Amino acid sequence: YSPTPPSKSNIETFLGQATCNSEHVLKKKLNEDEKSFLETRITVQELWDVISKTKLTSAPGPDNIGYGFYKVFFRYFANPILNCFYEMSINGELQSPFNLAKILLIPKKGSFTNILNWRPISLCEASYKLFAGAVASRLKKVTESLCDISQKGYSSSKNISEAVINIFNHIKSSKLKNIKIATI
Repeated sequence: YSPTPPSKSNIETFLGQATCNSEHVLKKKLNEDEKSFLETRITVQELWDVISKTKLTSAPGPDNIGYGFYKVFFRYFANPILNCFYEMSINGELQSPFNLAKILLIPKKGSFTNILNWRPISLCEASYKLFAGAVASRLKKVTESLCDISQKGYSSSKNISEAVINIFNHIKSSKLKNIKIATI
């Protein structure tokens, strides 16, 4: 395996001026405060917020250090863990061991001799998952403003069942207007 070389273009070049300057896209851009918030360093408090919500029974990563260790010894290791993360993320790119995962096969129901009855899972370092959780918590604060009104999945304020209701409403509206609906 060899990674593809990084692209030399940016999102504006890729999308083009017409798309980037459209009203719809301009409404979805982060403002300067949101950008600044997302780009600041992760804090000890943000890590603690993630650790305090973790399940102690979660599987540890390849280093065999689970959430229990971080929860018990957090007050002693908070700053070294935080500094370690920033040492291992150089120029926005994660270094080893944060960029590694151990892939295991977990059996599902049925015969274990059938490969379809197994599913892969990735075991990442618990410390990596703590930082990923902190980043995800930050992203949650801006996601709602960036997602379109029709986006229902991955939203804490919208319900996926709204999409089904919308479909039924469109079908009803189409029937009232005598618009034929293609069926599969």
